[in-house]
Amino acid sequence: MRTTVAVAAALAVALPAAAQQRVTPESCTIRTTGDLVRLCTTPATDPQHAEALGWCHGYGRGALDYHRAATPANAAPLFCVPAPSPLPSEVLRRFVAWGNANPAAMSAHAVEGVFRFLFAPYPCPRG
Repeated sequence: MRTTVAVAAALAVALPAAAQQRVTPESCTIRTTGDLVRLCTTPATDPQHAEALGWCHGYGRGALDYHRAATPANAAPLFCVPAPSPLPSEVLRRFVAWGNANPAAMSAHAVEGVFRFLFAPYPCPRG
């Protein structure tokens, strides 16, 4: 599933963000979509920026890899990333914007938020 690779790579790139709380071991515990959005927008000025991005990337990659492994090869795709694939920074920007624009989604389990997001900008053609 090459689309999941492109999307997974997108979660590895962070965007500059407004002032955020400093990254702590507790803030690297990702339970909700809001936790993931906050972690993925850790400012570059935070001393734990690289660690936060590692967690952001790892969480997204793990969710997509598990989805790929658990989905039968002949199953209809849940989302369809266009070709050429968007830049990783664009996908992450869209994920963060989607999360911030959907406050109700911020309290959902993080993995649910990742896939709710993917359904929105990357629907599969019907028919």
